[in-house]
Amino acid sequence: MGLNARGVVALAQAIIYVPILCFSAVLVARHGIRRRAGWIFLVILSLVRIVGGAIHVVSEQQSNPSATLVTTFTILEGVGLSPLMLATLGFLSTIGQGVSESGRLVKVLRLLGILSTVALILTVVGGVNLGNAKTQKDVDSATNFRHIGAVLFGILYALVALTHGYLWSLKDRIMKHRRTLLAGISAVLPFLFIRTLYGVLSAFSPTSFPGSPATRNSLSKYSASTGSWEIYMAMSVIPELLTVSTYLFVGTKVPLDKDFNQAEGRGPSTEVLSGDHELRPPYQPYQQYQAYQP
Repeated sequence: MGLNARGVVALAQAIIYVPILCFSAVLVARHGIRRRAGWIFLVILSLVRIVGGAIHVVSEQQSNPSATLVTTFTILEGVGLSPLMLATLGFLSTIGQGVSESGRLVKVLRLLGILSTVALILTVVGGVNLGNAKTQKDVDSATNFRHIGAVLFGILYALVALTHGYLWSLKDRIMKHRRTLLAGISAVLPFLFIRTLYGVLSAFSPTSFPGSPATRNSLSKYSASTGSWEIYMAMSVIPELLTVSTYLFVGTKVPLDKDFNQAEGRGPSTEVLSGDHELRPPYQPYQQYQAYQP
């Protein structure tokens, strides 16, 4: 059997994310898991897209795909937002290393990581329950889980953007190469906003019993399973790819470890600030700071 437009998109994602997985794994090996928590989440996102795309293609090759297959790839297509958020939180923690407010920042980012995890769990539970729904009450309960999860992701994005802005206010205290990573986050925030918006609209699109058509309204085109594939491409697939590609580019081009060479006395320990020619105090050793661990 041939693939429809959504199936072609799923196949393309599965193929594209194979090299992304390889690049992400290289960055994890290069930077480490503990010190750069963000990179491991790009690996997780790649695996989600590869497995989800493969399952979607397999389901379309069957004349009567099982509800389990459909539920699985639908959930996997919707949970990609969580690894992106967790990766961004990890990078924000990396950026904050060496800042005097680092301890407070780490606590805030841990709380945001918990919020992301809760939103993910609610989204998955809602998707599973919807796939197993037998009554309208089951559908309504599953829909509530999805709604709450989506709203939490929206709140999380707003808090991530505020944290990013807060770090820019401390840019003169941030280590040199970490400021470049912060600029990378600035570049992806618009894409992340579009992806988050799609997740929220998709969660509030009409749902129904498995195998039966849902009611149609203005949000139907945002449905992750039955909506417009053009909107899905423009608001989910492409923003995700642009976000991941930007992070990979920054990860391969920015020598973050050179910041620690300065911090540990293997290079210049002071840096002239632009404009006023004041000397920046030496950075404290990296061992005093830990990257965000969800």
